[in-house]
Amino acid sequence: MRTPIKEIRFILQKWAEEEKRQANISSISTAKLAHIVLQTASAMAGSKEKVKVKLENLLPFELESDNDTDDDLTREILSKLVRSRRIPTHVVAALSPYLTPG
Repeated sequence: MRTPIKEIRFILQKWAEEEKRQANISSISTAKLAHIVLQTASAMAGSKEKVKVKLENLLPFELESDNDTDDDLTREILSKLVRSRRIPTHVVAALSPYLTPG
């Protein structure tokens, strides 16, 4: 059987997203180091203002903003598990801040 092109495209898209995510994860420590270097250089130059650089600007790829849908899906699954009483009480208590809206 042949694999539909939509499925191949979907797999390649997910693979590319994962590669970008892994590159960002690998670059976090470098971005933090660059932030420290910028602060040190600014202090040595005599500036009294704090360097205002976001770490996201120092990463190789932009951070994904569609994580809200994943969070909503996770919250929905956890809520269903809590309602079905498949999770122990102490775990429900630990998860309550993440399950309550707002």
